[in-house]
Amino acid sequence: MKLRELKPSLKVIAISGGGKAGPGSYLNLAKALGADAIYSKPFSINDLIMKIEELLSVELNA
Repeated sequence: MKLRELKPSLKVIAISGGGKAGPGSYLNLAKALGADAIYSKPFSINDLIMKIEELLSVELNA
């Protein structure tokens, strides 16, 4: 949240490998707090690369 205050255009991708509460809890919280994308392990590296390219494209076109 602090990073978003300092740089609102910052793109955030949250990745969770689990935890005591389970990955869904952390990722849902990350999304609610403004993450641009969320991924739970295991995930497709191609999906991640496409999302990064998409987010960078949005940044470059802004």
